[in-house]
Amino acid sequence: MKMKSKTSTTPKDWKMTTLGEVGVTITGKTPSKDNPEDWGDFVDFITPTDIVSDAKYLGSVARNLSKGGATRFQKMIIPSGSVVVTCIGSDMGKVVINKNNALTNQQINSIKVNEENDSNYIYYLLKNSSPVLKNIAVGGSTMPILNKSTFESLSFLLPPLPEQKAIAAVLSSLDDKIELLREENKTLETLAQTIFKDWFVNSNALDKDELEDLVEFNPREKVDSQTEYLFFDMKCLSDNSMILSEGIKRKAVSASNFRENDVLMAKITPCLENGKTGFVLGLEGEKVARGSTEFIVIRAKEKANPYFIYCLARDSNFRDFAIKSMTGTSGRQRVQVELLKQYKIGVTEDIMEKFGNISEPFFNKIKSNSTQIQSLSTLRDSLLPKLMRGEIQVKGVKL
Repeated sequence: MKMKSKTSTTPKDWKMTTLGEVGVTITGKTPSKDNPEDWGDFVDFITPTDIVSDAKYLGSVARNLSKGGATRFQKMIIPSGSVVVTCIGSDMGKVVINKNNALTNQQINSIKVNEENDSNYIYYLLKNSSPVLKNIAVGGSTMPILNKSTFESLSFLLPPLPEQKAIAAVLSSLDDKIELLREENKTLETLAQTIFKDWFVNSNALDKDELEDLVEFNPREKVDSQTEYLFFDMKCLSDNSMILSEGIKRKAVSASNFRENDVLMAKITPCLENGKTGFVLGLEGEKVARGSTEFIVIRAKEKANPYFIYCLARDSNFRDFAIKSMTGTSGRQRVQVELLKQYKIGVTEDIMEKFGNISEPFFNKIKSNSTQIQSLSTLRDSLLPKLMRGEIQVKGVKL
């Protein structure tokens, strides 16, 4: 693969094209609550919350249509390989390619890309154009909306099809490597979680200890509100990675405080239900970091280990217990930490030590993979705008 910079600011053979000209735009719809028979397990139903912002492909969703529901909405069903774009609210501009045939809700416009264009290239074009989509949307900052006609009228400079394919191949090679590393991390975490469940959840031979004997919740740290610390907001907890994404240096008067090997769990709806849980790895010399006050910080005491605590925070039984402890209004419910302290789980020192020894290599590999993912993502994100503007020309790519 070779790349070189172009001297011309306007690439040759690139032409201005609207999104309406690159394929058929389809806006989805949500089945009526009056037709419960429309729901089943036949066709995917995609909403903005199903889309992870940094994932290229969407393979799993929370809900599905029945065969009858798919028939009712057959004119709105998008085929696999369509480019799916969120066009309303705070989720505006998230882009993904669907792996399965699907219906989307009305907050999404999807493009069934024609043969004159490459769907992978159009995906990267729109991923790079998220700020454009947000700026042109109407309705103000609280609920911006990009309707179908405005969406189709958006125009971009597009290269000829062979160059579209070459550019997409460069970016896709990076995303494919990222996806493989993420899949390996999922497998490693599943192995650790399976052992945890077998030894600590399903075993009836162990006496149960209250959780506060094993962990410290929201431990106090000596910090200065006028000093800049590495800060992580809720967005830094990805739904598809246990490792925190990069924070920023900033001052924070009110914040949670945590250290390497602490576990962060969202305590507010809907983040808790969506599985937002982080393992603090790779602070790179920072003794203390800070974050959203909506994090519950969980630190292992001497007779526990952090890998055990992370698996506990991800365990469905514990999360169900946490969700049932939530109080507050329907829109802003929060977990009650005092109740979490009463959660009981069976533990002995020998089994805890054995679990730590077995799971540590898994977590070390996850950390290594996550470092590679961040490096590849940084490279991809630096190349993306330059390739989309034609500032870099791709040469020698085998398609």
